[in-house]
Amino acid sequence: MAISTDYVVALEVESEDVAGAKAPTRRWPGYRAKGLLPLDLSWLHFALTGEDPHAKTAKPRYVHNPFTDRDEWRAFEAVAELAEFDCLTEQESPWVYEVPRKLVDELARLEHLGEVAKKWAALREATGSAKELEHALLELRKLARLAKSERKSLLLRVAL
Repeated sequence: MAISTDYVVALEVESEDVAGAKAPTRRWPGYRAKGLLPLDLSWLHFALTGEDPHAKTAKPRYVHNPFTDRDEWRAFEAVAELAEFDCLTEQESPWVYEVPRKLVDELARLEHLGEVAKKWAALREATGSAKELEHALLELRKLARLAKSERKSLLLRVAL
């Protein structure tokens, strides 16, 4: 079963329309990604900052950095918590998630795409090369900047 993922810039209230669209990137500015799920974006945030933004009541807690400490399972446990993005739709599939504002801000400010892509690739398990992820970062940065300038959300549509 293939999973398709589309990132689009839209209003949060359009999430049901985004879910129901056969090709959302034709109707909204977007990017059809190859399986970049919420967990992958959580790893991206970790590659960018080394922090867990899911800690709501405390300062972000820092987890073991897999680049310097090979205790990857502990890092995975911390990052897996971040994959709990807010689902905006009620139906079984497709689902539409809002990419957290903090990550949208990070993407909009992103420079040094190649360096970040290498770090991100090192965190993911066989789901893309650094070159493929660099292209994804370029597209996601473009959408993040558009979302900020238009005061809209960056939505992730996941369909089975």
